Amino acid sequence: MISQLTEGFLLGIATGTTCLATCGPVYAPYLMQYERNIWKSILALLEISAGRFVAYSLVGVLSGFLGSSLENLNRELFTALAYILFSFFLLLTTFRTSKKEKCCQTGRWSAFVDRPLILGVLTGINFCPSFLLAVTKAVDISGPLSGFYLFASFFVGTSLFLIPLSFFGVFGLKKELRFIARVSAVAISIWFIIQACIMLYHLYGEYKYAQNIDPALIVNILETDKPVQILAKDTSGLADMKQLFAQKVKTSVMLISDSEKLNDSGIVIASSEWVGEEHIETHSLRKPGRFVVFLPDSSTKGVAVEKINKMLTFFGAYYFKIDPDSGTVFQMPNN
Repeated sequence: MISQLTEGFLLGIATGTTCLATCGPVYAPYLMQYERNIWKSILALLEISAGRFVAYSLVGVLSGFLGSSLENLNRELFTALAYILFSFFLLLTTFRTSKKEKCCQTGRWSAFVDRPLILGVLTGINFCPSFLLAVTKAVDISGPLSGFYLFASFFVGTSLFLIPLSFFGVFGLKKELRFIARVSAVAISIWFIIQACIMLYHLYGEYKYAQNIDPALIVNILETDKPVQILAKDTSGLADMKQLFAQKVKTSVMLISDSEKLNDSGIVIASSEWVGEEHIETHSLRKPGRFVVFLPDSSTKGVAVEKINKMLTFFGAYYFKIDPDSGTVFQMPNN
């Protein structure tokens, strides 16, 4: 417990300025729209903080409980929805406080915007950089209680940077400053809504792109049913590589020294000596329906088992798209 509390608090302190930069422009205009003295402003900020604590605690428990599955959550979609929700909240606040100042009747349906707690919850579930770091750490430690401890102390660390925002509430005692706050709230809401629309448009583009891709052209080398061909001008030292690959893949593995004997399609794992002076995008090994991987190690006198296992781990972790018209060539990174 001590470890999680310490790590969460230090993470909150380290990222507190980022938290202030992200949430400050939302909280300040909200606080300034009401005629509050310093004590009421502090209470409002405490209520916002209580909302953040509720959101942080819930996410902390879920992060610890769900573990790595939470990392697969579409954070961009989640953030876009959060942006829209608290922007809508700010706009309603502006509309309601403006009408109240003019002594107009306000509907009960919008009364919830007078509760800073709700704004705290909405901004607390925003996937800002600070929040993402805390989620990643909570996923790593695993366990609902550990996740709660980490996010609770993370909340304390970041809240220290939000204390000065309570003084913005005092500015709301001036009518002119309340007007500026409302204009700022509208501008900030529009900005966040635009950002949300950009995110959603980007996600829609990714979705449409994924819909148009033939699943058969998305391959994982260890899961493919296409033949795997290891190409090297000297294959005498690559018996271990062939054996380890054969244990992992679901298809045949062949050692080939003559590029003319390669199958037209399938997977080709080529030693870097085959790159030569040719441009990788127009390489002669590139053929329609063929996926070529160039290894970083030019040695063909034997590859260490440890290095081969690293290659297999790499290949198992990624999926690649094969261009049906011209094939695909991929240069494997050195590490």
